[in-house]
Amino acid sequence: MKGCPVNSSNKEWLTIADLAVMHLPGLNVSSVTLHRRANKEKWKKRKKEGVQGVAYEYHVSSLPPEAQIALGYSDGKSVEPTPHNTTPTITNSVHANQLLDDFNALSQEAKREFLLKASQQAASVHDSGAQALLTIWDGLEPMEKDLLSKLLVRKGSELLAQLLNEENLCLMQLSGEKREAALILAQLVPERVREILSELRASRDMAGAGHRQDVDGQHKGVA
Repeated sequence: MKGCPVNSSNKEWLTIADLAVMHLPGLNVSSVTLHRRANKEKWKKRKKEGVQGVAYEYHVSSLPPEAQIALGYSDGKSVEPTPHNTTPTITNSVHANQLLDDFNALSQEAKREFLLKASQQAASVHDSGAQALLTIWDGLEPMEKDLLSKLLVRKGSELLAQLLNEENLCLMQLSGEKREAALILAQLVPERVREILSELRASRDMAGAGHRQDVDGQHKGVA
């Protein structure tokens, strides 16, 4: 299909959905492929205003020359983005609240997928502290990095302190049955958790005492 010509009065910023329906030359592919290309080639982007959740629009200067021509830039030269008047995110507490609202607006499944992937990345990490966080960060998708950044904007040092806590890092590295057991315990009422912990501690102490007796017996036999 030929590219869809657009006159010079078009927008400089377009969403992936916009590009997908335009079938522009060099970009006549699916939305999924467009997303991958935008991330891979690091297209200039900004957060789309007036929508819930995380949505981006991309500047025409990042598009292939043939696509720019079809959009009305006859010489195919990239146009510089028009300055966008926005208040810096970090210093704007109102905007920080909006960032958290964006995260909360996600479905429970989307939140779970984001947090699950972060914990899965941590499961393969043997470092500790900041290095562990860097390793997790490198394995996240762009949208996931954006969500984590929003949480850091909102929680700041409090969240970092929790993530760097050795016990929390240990919990994130659990896998298999140990991970399942921890998740089950988290869903139980406090009274039942205390009962189970009491039983586990008693079992651990008995196993430790039995092991010490076996070791002592072996030493006596050698003597």
